[in-house]
Amino acid sequence: MHKAVRLGTGDIVAVKQAHPAAPSIDLAARLLRHEVNLYRSLCHPRIPTLQDSGEMPDGLPFAVLDYIQGMTLHDHLLLHGPMDVVATVMLMDELLGVLAYLHAVGIFHLDLKPRNIMLTPSGQARLIDFGSATPKAPRTCSPAYSSPEQLSGAPAHPAFDLYAWGLVMLACLGGQAGRRMRPVQQRQQGRADIPMPGLEKHPLGTLLRQVLHIDPSRRIGNARTLRRRLRRLDLNGTGLVRADVALAAPPDDDSTQREPGTLPRVTLRYLPWSLSAATNTMIGSSAPRND
Repeated sequence: MHKAVRLGTGDIVAVKQAHPAAPSIDLAARLLRHEVNLYRSLCHPRIPTLQDSGEMPDGLPFAVLDYIQGMTLHDHLLLHGPMDVVATVMLMDELLGVLAYLHAVGIFHLDLKPRNIMLTPSGQARLIDFGSATPKAPRTCSPAYSSPEQLSGAPAHPAFDLYAWGLVMLACLGGQAGRRMRPVQQRQQGRADIPMPGLEKHPLGTLLRQVLHIDPSRRIGNARTLRRRLRRLDLNGTGLVRADVALAAPPDDDSTQREPGTLPRVTLRYLPWSLSAATNTMIGSSAPRND
């Protein structure tokens, strides 16, 4: 992903490419082409808008999207630590609005995690990276933010997104994004409940147990229903500002880490004339990231 300037208008945009140095360039290209087709069908204020798309001279696809000012939730947690309960609930409510919209049109994101959530300077959330979303997406996921059923290869279901939503909430309260934590993934695969220290008697803990229950039939399986229950929670007088959920918060699943708020080194270059004429965009090139 690159920050770019649209020539002629000066608009700042984001350009996403299938990088030729990716471990599996064929898969990366398929995912991006799928993502482009999906963006064309979506219209929601919390989802980036596709402005342009095409192919590079080497045949690899690219997409031009709205540039979202801010940082990922992953970087926010690394930089600032745990979020307070009120901020967490507001953020997770916004995400449920996006998920409810997606599920209503038959699309499941399937890769909900802190790296795929952007926070604007005003604190609003944007959901990004639809390369894994259904329908008809190549099957990929981030294991640390996946339900046991998704890890076992079960057919895609909206409940997968809601389970990941619960894990993201725990990450927000515990401020643990960026730490590798295999025990959480082992508990998911081993069909064991995820512990929630500090939330046992809190209304959020009760709700999260209904989202992350070991038995799928006992989980809340509808985004609109979950949003209504979240909004009905009485958080007044609970005495909890931040939860001690360090043991429960899932990590990012990357093998490499970087400092919060930093970007990979970028060297700006002009695109070949044929492409720049087609897209009117100047982009940067950089080494691939293990995101």
